[in-house]
Parts: sequence; structure tokens; C-alpha cells
Amino acid sequence: WAAHWRLPMTIFKPFGYSKYPTVLMMVSFWSYAALTVGLHYRQWYINKKNKEAAAAKEGGKDDAALSQTDGAGGEPRAEA
Repeated sequence: WAAHWRLPMTIFKPFGYSKYPTVLMMVSFWSYAALTVGLHYRQWYINKKNKEAAAAKEGGKDDAALSQTDGAGGEPRAEA
């Protein structure tokens, strides 16, 4: 009577399904998780450095240089 509870997952058995996690599954999961966290941290650190460099570059401009731009330190204004 309990065979119908096992049936859906037995279809996945040929593809490597296991009711209990194997060592390979655990190692793969934690390796992927560590890689993902590491890559997110790396991206955050790179963005932080770029923002600091842009802020330092912006802070070094004088008022005359800012008056020649669009006000946000972007592209120079087009002469009308």
C-alpha cells in the first residue's frame, strides 16, 4: 500500500536520485556555496574600490572644471 509513495522518486533513480545525500552531494553543495559567496564578496569589493576611486577623482576637481560639466561631474555641456 505504500508503493505509491515511492513511485514518483523511483522514476529519478536512473538519473542518480538518492533518498539520502551522498558525500559527493554534500561536497558539491558546500563547494558551490563557498564559490558563490566568494564571487559575491569579490564583486562587492571591486565595486567598493571603484566607487571610492570615482569619489576621490570627483573630489579632486575644482569648481571651474565642474562648471564646465553638466553639474554631476559627467560629460561637458554642449555649447549652444
